[in-house]
Amino acid sequence: MATTLHHLNDSRSFRIAWALEELGGNYDLVKYHRTEELLAPEEMKQVHPLGKAPILVDGDETLVESQCILEHLSQTHDGQFSANSTQARFWLTYCESSLMPYMVMGLVLKTAAGQSPKLLRPVFKKFVDAIGSAFTGPNLKGGLKYLNDYLAKHEFLSDEDQFGIADIQMEFAIFSAVQSGIDLKDYPAIRRWFEAVHERPAYQAALTRAGR
Repeated sequence: MATTLHHLNDSRSFRIAWALEELGGNYDLVKYHRTEELLAPEEMKQVHPLGKAPILVDGDETLVESQCILEHLSQTHDGQFSANSTQARFWLTYCESSLMPYMVMGLVLKTAAGQSPKLLRPVFKKFVDAIGSAFTGPNLKGGLKYLNDYLAKHEFLSDEDQFGIADIQMEFAIFSAVQSGIDLKDYPAIRRWFEAVHERPAYQAALTRAGR
């Protein structure tokens, strides 16, 4: 049965392109680009009512949400790259439930401040900076330290300390953190892991074929 990834730039759908390359690269790719408002284009709603990326059409199934898709791909490929152990499942969910919300909140606030009326921007900037200093910044740094402490004793995040879908899930969060200005020199174990996963041939293949 045919497998098609509907891929949006600057989105979590890169995770799925990477996973599919790890599993052999046997899929079709449909690319979409964000609008000037940085939203997904309306035509994605023709594939799935939510109109958000990633969307994977796998035979008769149409799936959304990157974690759901990653688990589906692992299960349908004989458990390859699985994250079924308690610790691996923790990292799989920790990424989206604990790390990403602080980054998304910071991005939304900065974007809102930048789009506010020009005269009010200095006020909004102070407001955003205050939230970052008191809330989002400390929580994000605490979460990264926790991950760094784990990776100082383990090579990867998935089952049996091997590379897998928990690592693919987490990479997007760390990539986003770096893009937002986080310096990984403060988290040497994360930096070692980050460099290692980026050296994987499938990661490079996904960059070439799908792009971030």
